[in-house]
Amino acid sequence: MRHYLEHFATYKSLIKSLKNLLTPKGFIYIEVPDTNIFLQRKVPLYLWEQHRIFFTLCSLANTIENEALDIIYAASLGRSIEPSLCIL
Repeated sequence: MRHYLEHFATYKSLIKSLKNLLTPKGFIYIEVPDTNIFLQRKVPLYLWEQHRIFFTLCSLANTIENEALDIIYAASLGRSIEPSLCIL
């Protein structure tokens, strides 16, 4: 799910739905804009009206862990063009 989750006020319900679709060895990959990088650079581009939620790596990880999902990988990537938080 690439740059999708941040568009939903009901993002927690969306994650629950994905969790219910997982097979025992399944994975969910989520990528969202990295709010911290945009704030550090003082670039307001991430404040698009379509975005309903703004994530930091900590808030994204907490959201995933609150759904009893294990985090295999979490990082902030793509600092030059499109700063993103990636979590598996």
